[in-house]
Amino acid sequence: MRNVKYVNNAFVMQDMFSTRRRGSAHDNEAEPSWVAALSPLPPTLNAQLTRGLAEYCWPVLFGGSVATAVGFYAASASGTNEALIWASAASLGFACTAAACFAAWRTGNDKSLSVADRMFSFGALVATIGTAGLVSSIVLTTDDMQLQALLLMLAMAVIGAANGTSIGRPMLVAAQSLLLTVATAMSVAVAWDGLLGWAGALGIYGYGITSVALALRSHGVQAALLIARDTVAQERTRLAATVQHLPLALAILDKDRNVVTMNHSATALLGVGSGEAMVHQPFHDVLMTAPRLTLATTDRDEFIRRVEQLTVGRQPVDIVLRLNDHRVMDVQGQPLPDGGWIVMLRDTTGERAAFAELNREARRCPLTGLPN
Repeated sequence: MRNVKYVNNAFVMQDMFSTRRRGSAHDNEAEPSWVAALSPLPPTLNAQLTRGLAEYCWPVLFGGSVATAVGFYAASASGTNEALIWASAASLGFACTAAACFAAWRTGNDKSLSVADRMFSFGALVATIGTAGLVSSIVLTTDDMQLQALLLMLAMAVIGAANGTSIGRPMLVAAQSLLLTVATAMSVAVAWDGLLGWAGALGIYGYGITSVALALRSHGVQAALLIARDTVAQERTRLAATVQHLPLALAILDKDRNVVTMNHSATALLGVGSGEAMVHQPFHDVLMTAPRLTLATTDRDEFIRRVEQLTVGRQPVDIVLRLNDHRVMDVQGQPLPDGGWIVMLRDTTGERAAFAELNREARRCPLTGLPN
């Protein structure tokens, strides 16, 4: 009966693995809603997004430098102090965003990441306001179409850069896009005559709205991915804690029969080090070097030979080994759906002694006590 119970435990653990994988796959297939896209992330997950700013260090530095050079060139060409002021504000914003990206790259603690996140948001807003003011001041005060076209391309580039570098900050992207879109579109509608002005304004509005929609969609996908990964990580942590505290000696192996985890009961039974030290080691090497199996060389060799034969065909393993103190240990292995194995180690010395005593009693005469 106890054999049945422990084999059933293996199937229960197998079902747990299968159910968790099916649930995780189903969660990942769910499409994020607009409400979910606008929902704030937990601080730990938001910190992961902030760390992602490190990937944009050099692109932001290069793009900000080019945008600053274009802004000051346009301001100088226009010959107005107002344009120079707006260009200076935009350059300050670009410098703040670049500094925030480098801060996210160099820092490791969540407090510093929070500062970098606020610096990036501040710099992005200042750069957007400066660019919007620069575009409006020059488009409304000069008739140079080449200069106006250059600034319109700059505005569209800033909106596109905001959409690409502000992943996880949908409200920031929305604010940047609306500020630049409204300022640029209104300036074009006023400065350009007739249908050309209205067509240009509508095109700019369409680009801005598309950028906001893409930003929300991108944030929703990114947030859903982070939440799914965090959920899987929490489930793995809970499962690992459960395995470690089981009274049953248990080891989980991958498809190559290397140790994924081994609980305290298993390491105590074999006399090996901590379960963490056994991770990634071949399970047969763990048995070959187990201090409490040094006198069972023949049993271990037979065990390894049978395991090699049975695991090729994904067949359950049930083998007996003897410990140094002459105790008997059953090794039972069940294949898992992902190609791995769950192995249970049981000290069956008392159980076997009880069965032997029952057999002896069954062969005795109940009246005389003599063997039949």
